[in-house]
Formats: sequence, C-alpha cells, structure tokens
Amino acid sequence: MLRAGTRNRGIWEIPVDGWQTQPRTGTQFTGALAGNETKRWFTFNWPATWHIIWTIMPVTPRPGSPQISWAVQIERANAEYATYWITVRNLTPDQLTFEGRYAVLSRY
Repeated sequence: MLRAGTRNRGIWEIPVDGWQTQPRTGTQFTGALAGNETKRWFTFNWPATWHIIWTIMPVTPRPGSPQISWAVQIERANAEYATYWITVRNLTPDQLTFEGRYAVLSRY
C-alpha cells in the first residue's frame, strides 16, 4: 500500500500491486458517422475500480486527416461496476468510420 498525506488536502492510498507495467488495450466498438454528425455510444459493466483511458481512432482511408472529437462520461451503476458513455463528433462533411479503443492502466 502506498500512502501520501498532503497539507489540507487529505490522505490518499493506493495498492501498489494494482498498477500494470503494460496497459491492457483493445477495441471495444466500431462506429460510423455521417458528415458533421454526433452520436453517443456506451459500454457497461466495467469494474468501477479500473483506471481506463478511451480514445477514438479513425479507420476511414481518405486524403487529409479526419477530424473528430470525443468526450467520455462515467456513470456508476453501483460500487462494483460503471458504464462509460462516449460521445463522438465528426468535424468534417465526409463520412467517417472509427474504432473505440481502451487502455486499462490499473485495476485499483
């Protein structure tokens, strides 16, 4: 257990065996958006204690670079599980396909 105390900010602790030297990564979903379209995806029943980073990776081959934005919101179902809501926006007039990718940085 690693513990840290700060002045007027409280005491924090984290199990040191929970951090991974190599994050677990993968593709959770694929999607498509029409030009200038915004949609929302979700993925549920992920352990609430995991630290996860979500990214959106365009897979549509086209000249130039696809322009997208995304935002992630976490909704706790209970003490054990969470749902991630990922809002993706296509910032170009062209159709776009993409993958929703994750990286689990720690289990605690």
